[in-house]
Amino acid sequence: MFPPPPEEDSPDLKDADIAVAQDTSCIEDIEKAVQDLKCPTCDGKTFTGVEHTLLRRIPSLFWRIRLACVQDHPLTLFFKVDWLKR
Repeated sequence: MFPPPPEEDSPDLKDADIAVAQDTSCIEDIEKAVQDLKCPTCDGKTFTGVEHTLLRRIPSLFWRIRLACVQDHPLTLFFKVDWLKR
């Protein structure tokens, strides 16, 4: 399923990342947020997942999802996923 969350604060999680993180209550919230995303740079091509990482800033958990379109334009999204602690 999911790897265990880090026990300490993730050094690569910045305050700016937390500020833009979308609050979620379940995996379906994340699915809705990423489905049908279109790249604004290359005429609406869809994104595919490149990497996802579970990060911590005590007391919360965050999920970083890195996406790229077929022309490698990147998009990084952050989600607050405290429900994973349950």
